Amino acid sequence: MGIIEKQASKSTIYIYLGIAIGFLNTLLFPRYLSADQKGILDAITSASFLLTSIFTLGLPLLTLRHFPKFRDQQNKNNGFLGFSLLITFIGVITGLVFLNYIFKLKVSEQYQTNFYFSLLFIAFLFRLLFSNLDAIIRMTYNAALGILSSNLILKLINLTSVILYAIGIIDLKMLFIIFVLGLCSPGIISFIYVLFKRNFGFSIPSFFRKVKELNLRQDLIKTSIFGFFGSIGGVMVLEIDRIMLLDMMGTTEVGIYTTAALFGVVVNVPSRSLRGISGAVISEAWKNNDLKTISTVFKKSSLNLQIISGFLFISILICSPYLFTLMKPEYALGINIIIYIALAQFIDAFTSVNTEILSSSTLYKYQTFFIFLMIGLVVSLNYLLIPIYGIKGAAISTMISLSTINIFRTIFIWVKFKIHPFENKNIAVFILLGAVYCVSFFINEIIELNPIFKFSLMMLVITSIYWFFILKLRLSEEINNKVRKVILLIKEKLQS
Repeated sequence: MGIIEKQASKSTIYIYLGIAIGFLNTLLFPRYLSADQKGILDAITSASFLLTSIFTLGLPLLTLRHFPKFRDQQNKNNGFLGFSLLITFIGVITGLVFLNYIFKLKVSEQYQTNFYFSLLFIAFLFRLLFSNLDAIIRMTYNAALGILSSNLILKLINLTSVILYAIGIIDLKMLFIIFVLGLCSPGIISFIYVLFKRNFGFSIPSFFRKVKELNLRQDLIKTSIFGFFGSIGGVMVLEIDRIMLLDMMGTTEVGIYTTAALFGVVVNVPSRSLRGISGAVISEAWKNNDLKTISTVFKKSSLNLQIISGFLFISILICSPYLFTLMKPEYALGINIIIYIALAQFIDAFTSVNTEILSSSTLYKYQTFFIFLMIGLVVSLNYLLIPIYGIKGAAISTMISLSTINIFRTIFIWVKFKIHPFENKNIAVFILLGAVYCVSFFINEIIELNPIFKFSLMMLVITSIYWFFILKLRLSEEINNKVRKVILLIKEKLQS
């Protein structure tokens, strides 16, 4: 767990800075943009992610499964980067043709479709570049760079755009341009990184020589095919609710839904750093058939994510309604859907790295099966529930689908590999979460204050009670050690 802890620590800093900035974005965008305007931004973002999932052409899964076989710093990893850029180029060209002749972005009539079409293509191009390059960078045990660019720098640029718009320096059109620049920034940063990193080679012939040497041609093709369908399904699961809301209701509802969902998604943010580096460790362990290491990573990841995400889950449920008072009144409809999104994200975090374990194992084909099963659930439930409950129906659909598949996938891993993420400490954390929620809910009900003061007070109550018992009961060795190191560092600074 050494390399995981080191990368996770660095990534955690970026993540929580990103959460703070994302928090401001969540408040400011709905304050200065109408739900319709924000809905278009969200539609561009969702569509670019969906297109990226299609035109990665299965490369992220191929990288996860096979990069360890090419890892060789002296030979610049046998030209794996050159092959990745070739696939990215093919994906961009294919995507451009697809967009030009098939895809039409549905926007309100008052907006220029061609302008938003162009923004969508630019966002897609650089998101695709980031997706493929970040997979390689993570496999070289550097998950922090992707977190820094996609979670911090991106949000900083987005924050800049809305602030400039709010004070009147730029107009709405320029806000959209800067916003899309933010979406592009992770791809730009990743490309600059690999361009100047000496252990990455661009030699495509070196890659194919290694493929021939290892007799991997058929396995690479098979992995890419399953990765292609799996990546489509994976992003569709995350974005299909917004796409279907756009089609069935409109941009206003998308804007409200996405704003509310942002609060719920915060619950799962800590898992991104842990999963990023864990994927590389798990892939290497599968190469050596080291189930003990995989089991250890599974359990420790689950416990630590349960603790951190559980804290965020309670905080969101209790405190997020007060933040909606700072937004335009039309966003108030989103308050009722937060619990469903947050619960789905908490279960996803709690079940830990099950996706990474299955995707990098010899049974990776089943990951594609689970994804498409989830798509079937999401689409069916959306068609059933959205006409009845509106945006709430989309949230319920996501919660049921994501939770069900995570449970099924965890059971599958237990049956096939005899490993699972649970231990007795997980039960203790659940009990503590329930107790803290009840106490904070009671205090929240009996105290009447200004919404901002109420928010601050409840965050103080939840934070102090929860983390006192987490540390006192020593439920996580990693968290206690990290806190101890921070305290020692502070003491040293004060003494010096």
